[in-house]
Amino acid sequence: MYLTPELLAPRLDRMDVRLNRDQEQFIRRAIQNGGYGKAEDVVREALSMLEARERKRTELLAAVDFEEISISRAAGGNLPERPAREPRAKVKRGGGRRKRAATRKA
Repeated sequence: MYLTPELLAPRLDRMDVRLNRDQEQFIRRAIQNGGYGKAEDVVREALSMLEARERKRTELLAAVDFEEISISRAAGGNLPERPAREPRAKVKRGGGRRKRAATRKA
């Protein structure tokens, strides 16, 4: 057996997560509607969807970076300089607004 990063990474046997009332009700309804067998199934599906969204976001940011470099090269590199992380910061700020709004509802 080889020591891969997955084997070396610490694993959580159990994680306790606090949900607000709306989230708990949402999970209960999902189970009652027959779509899921237990709360863990609902959370696992939600995390899978979040992972997919984050992958798409990363791909989009990479495409934006690539296009900005292409435009800069086509313009002879004369585009105004800006910090390389600016598009990422804008995306992260948008995510922060969603988190803060969700927190206010709780």
